[in-house]
Amino acid sequence: MSFPSRFLFVALALACLSGVALSETYYVDVDAPSPQNTIQWGLDSASHGDTVLVGPGVYTGAGNRDLVLTGTDVHLLAEESWETTVIDCEGSGRGIRVWWAVRPVIDGFTVRNGSSCPGAGAWIESGGEQAISNCRFEHNETITGGANYGGALYLHACGGTPSIRNCSFAFNTSDTWGAGLLVRGNCSPVVEDCFVTSNDGYGGVAAIWSATPSFVNCVITRNTGGGVFLVDACASFSNCSITWNRGNGVGSDPGTTGTPLCSMSNTVVAFNEGFGFECLWPLLESAEYCCFYNEVADTLTLGGCLDGAVSDCVFTTDPLFCGMYGSSLCEDSFCLPDNNPWSEHIGAEPQGCGPCGSTGTPELTGERSWGAVKALFR
Repeated sequence: MSFPSRFLFVALALACLSGVALSETYYVDVDAPSPQNTIQWGLDSASHGDTVLVGPGVYTGAGNRDLVLTGTDVHLLAEESWETTVIDCEGSGRGIRVWWAVRPVIDGFTVRNGSSCPGAGAWIESGGEQAISNCRFEHNETITGGANYGGALYLHACGGTPSIRNCSFAFNTSDTWGAGLLVRGNCSPVVEDCFVTSNDGYGGVAAIWSATPSFVNCVITRNTGGGVFLVDACASFSNCSITWNRGNGVGSDPGTTGTPLCSMSNTVVAFNEGFGFECLWPLLESAEYCCFYNEVADTLTLGGCLDGAVSDCVFTTDPLFCGMYGSSLCEDSFCLPDNNPWSEHIGAEPQGCGPCGSTGTPELTGERSWGAVKALFR
């Protein structure tokens, strides 16, 4: 018996002797006979620690929308990637709802054309350490007549720190808060390496009612209704780019407590068509190594948004992006470590082009239809 075979035999024997159950994998194939061609079959079959592996294809119809994962920590994985593995709700129902599952994993899907409320793409509630990664949410919309917020992804009362990593939210709509992503209540997700663009609602991302999300290395851009909206919530941003939004970069309605935005570091807020910040209560508790450009300086100093310390930030320096609606940096951008006195990288994106020179990033001038903006990303 070879060494690898002996090793596997011993591992299996120890597992059996210790009473540890081995996890199972349930394979879903779009071309398989029913019910093995439905993702819900896999979720219903799986137990704690099991994997539902979904083959490439476009999954539609009953059993592939309004998916429910309740109380079990299942790994729902695409065999390939979001480019080839699609949950298409076809304008009826939600992609998936997850609740009372502490550590489920969802990885590698496109969820599109959901129509429900709240969270037409996904509704995650009452868990703790849920993980969603490498997913794309697109063309999802909340319907009128209910809790119509969280167009793509709705996180509620998580009771922990879910992880949202390397996901994109594009062309989702909501009548109210958070067209791309809404965080509500006792929930503190870490949103990292995500791209939020071309969504239509009160903020591409929003946090409400005691939510405390953290955004790291995220681009929030070209959203109608503003980039970020906060209601009685506390959020923090590190190495983010909040740019080119049709509306305010960051807006707030403090509800009853006036909780300020926690902090902002190494972040660019620039070229938003409203104000950089607009608030009804002191909003920004601390800021460090940030580039605030366009009308942000006025709103920070005159609009009452500042309630804390701002150190090593600039207010009149063009961040120098690579072209209209870009977020990557020109070679001579102040936001690159070699070009500022703090040797800090500011914003979410790396250098993407050569020097831009004194002309800088193009200003928002002239008429631009929303359709023209969306056409850039189709």
